[in-house]
Amino acid sequence: MNRRDRRAARKRGDMILIDYGHLLERDQNYGLSVACYVCATAHKASGIARIEDKRSSTIVPLCEACPTSDDRGNDVARKYLNAPDLEISEGGEATTEQVLAMAERQHGTAH
Repeated sequence: MNRRDRRAARKRGDMILIDYGHLLERDQNYGLSVACYVCATAHKASGIARIEDKRSSTIVPLCEACPTSDDRGNDVARKYLNAPDLEISEGGEATTEQVLAMAERQHGTAH
């Protein structure tokens, strides 16, 4: 997907973007006791992920291990979409609706 395609998809609201970062020490939330969004491990707040889709922008806390894992973006996306068995491959292009439909199919066949 080139830059023009990404811009068009973003305007349509077909993309979910996940950005990672760290809280600054002067942030009022830095060091508070929180649970990691992905693995539910209790830790001091420092790592975050910002999830943007066509409906909203959500900021979630991450433990030290989750942002450094090889599957970090996929783990956050699976949790956000409530699709733990969702298979995500590199280079694949899909709209939000296609991802949700795949998640429903995979969830339905798992039972």
